[in-house]
Amino acid sequence: MTEALSDRGKGYLLIGLTAVLFSTTEIALKALGDSFAPIQLTMERQLVGAAALGFLLFLRGDLRRIDLHGRNCLMILLFSFIVGVVHMSLIQLALLTEDASAVAAILSGSPVFSFLFAHYILKEPLRLHHFLALAFQVAGILAILNPFSLEMSLRGFLLVLFGTLSFSLYGTLAKKNLSRFSSGQLAFLTLLFSSLELLLILLAGRTAAGAAFYRRIGLDFYVNVPLIPHLTLKSGLIFLYVAVVLAGGGQLLLTRIVEYTSAAESSFIYFLKPVISSALAFLLLHESISRNRILGLVFSAAASLLAIIPALLSRRKAQPDKEKPHGTAPS
Repeated sequence: MTEALSDRGKGYLLIGLTAVLFSTTEIALKALGDSFAPIQLTMERQLVGAAALGFLLFLRGDLRRIDLHGRNCLMILLFSFIVGVVHMSLIQLALLTEDASAVAAILSGSPVFSFLFAHYILKEPLRLHHFLALAFQVAGILAILNPFSLEMSLRGFLLVLFGTLSFSLYGTLAKKNLSRFSSGQLAFLTLLFSSLELLLILLAGRTAAGAAFYRRIGLDFYVNVPLIPHLTLKSGLIFLYVAVVLAGGGQLLLTRIVEYTSAAESSFIYFLKPVISSALAFLLLHESISRNRILGLVFSAAASLLAIIPALLSRRKAQPDKEKPHGTAPS
């Protein structure tokens, strides 16, 4: 029991670290300017992140132990397609027409779906504090979006909604199938396969038939995407941070968190990220934060506390009882 409690404590520590790292994403991407097209950056940072992780796995000898036969290969292809192609594409489509802060606010509600997926797929229990956390998170999203003055199309909302669903589904499926791979192996394979899948999609978009097909179904941002970036020394260093630290390291941290905690708890990162992102934007970019945003951040922080602290307290309370030898009377 002590080891399990220690693992869960590590998981919560990694959740905080990953939330801080991911909260720097928007600042780093903004600093890159026009060096990359959006989907080009998504593909290339995943590819470079996979190369960095692959090198580490090679040094540790973990690449030799990867089993990609039969169902294992199909599952990795599915994971990669869900998170690297479907999720990213839907969010990118939404960002073409909708306000970025509104998209981010809805994305922060991914635990709503993680709880449901984890319950029905992994049979994880839903408790009162989960529902309270979800209620506070929904209130936080509504406060941030300010529905009384929000101008968001139904199409944009549905794109973000299904993008959030796909990410939550990925986290749950990874938890269910994680025993086949170490966290490093899963992170490496997900980044590698998703980048290669995106590369094939972009190469198809550079052909006449592929470009016509993408335009017909509304995926114009896959058409004639450049594959070679225009980098300076500064933008190159920022890209390495985005690719190696955020894409590679972030993916590794995500898979490790899923190992240490539950599938639902792994999405608590997106409870914390809006709070940390807004603080960093205020301190580093001098962006103003409205009263509605502050209220929404308070609700989001409360949701995180409601979701995590009860689980910690219950496990700590149970630990002494489990460690008592049989037949020992309570003092």
